[in-house]
Amino acid sequence: MFAAVLLAGLLQVAFGVLRWGKFVYLIPLPVTIGFVNGFEPFRVRGAVGSAR
Repeated sequence: MFAAVLLAGLLQVAFGVLRWGKFVYLIPLPVTIGFVNGFEPFRVRGAVGSAR
């Protein structure tokens, strides 16, 4: 989980530094929502597992 968060942060910084944010508009909103909803069960499972 830590590696995924670290990689996501590094990608966000890289996109910001390289000014690639304009490419986000090329990704349709349903694709973005589907990706987030698909990742949610893994995030919840990780949070519940670490709370025990």
